[in-house]
Amino acid sequence: MAARFKIIVLDAPRGQANAFNVALWADVPAGREAFFANANAVSAWKDATTGAGSDTEKLQLGQVVERVTTISRSQGGNLSQMQADAIAAHAVLQAEVNVNLWTRYGSTWDGSGWVAGGVS
Repeated sequence: MAARFKIIVLDAPRGQANAFNVALWADVPAGREAFFANANAVSAWKDATTGAGSDTEKLQLGQVVERVTTISRSQGGNLSQMQADAIAAHAVLQAEVNVNLWTRYGSTWDGSGWVAGGVS
């Protein structure tokens, strides 16, 4: 299931007038959810929904991954640039999540031959 949002502005870090903390939500490819699942996961966003089919359930089931990061406005930058930087940060996270680290997961050798495993 897809994340309800991709980027959520959380707050401004203390002492950093030109920055925002954001939560980035990336969709986990089907079949790999178990590797991202965390029954104790909660969002940094206090307004994340709870219950069946909720934001929190998607995080806990590994359907969605959250990363909190700070987006800083460079000297002379404006809000539009910060928004573009947040979108770029989300694209990086989504690309990382899309990399399949488990193409051979569960492959076994019984002493005489290999049985191929893997997650697509």
